[in-house]
Amino acid sequence: LITKLNDTHPYVRQFIIEALGEIGSPDAIPSLVGLLNNWEESDHAFKALEKIGKPAVPALLEALKDKNRNAHEKVIYALEKISDPESISSLLETANNDRTLESDIFKTVEAIKANNKAHVPSLLQRLDKAYADNNREEIIKFEKTLSGNSVSKYFFLIFSLVKISNAL
Repeated sequence: LITKLNDTHPYVRQFIIEALGEIGSPDAIPSLVGLLNNWEESDHAFKALEKIGKPAVPALLEALKDKNRNAHEKVIYALEKISDPESISSLLETANNDRTLESDIFKTVEAIKANNKAHVPSLLQRLDKAYADNNREEIIKFEKTLSGNSVSKYFFLIFSLVKISNAL
């Protein structure tokens, strides 16, 4: 089916894109990402990637680095729909690097948090491991990643203070 994405008829391509989303094959992700900058098929490609779900997250996060600013809003929306808590740190890092996306990213992160209560334990485990391993690079990365959101900043500060006081 992926090979038929080069069909000359736009309706055939759109049908194939939708079918790839329904099938949910991760093998289709690179081809679908390749269509994100194609104005005729980008909406269908985003919907297909949303349906594929979590396996599409790394490719969508990579698409945020693309120069095509028109696609960024759709990428952020697709990541919100997928609601993978593992994407939060990358999204916050992107917001820190690109202030024009900050507002949309923070809304998406809050939606992901609301949809996925399980992200807090995984972040706590990663941060706890960074402290246990005395991995200053990882601790600093967490601090930078969380610094754009005041609630997250206070969470990080309190967690760090608890860890430091336990170490004393």
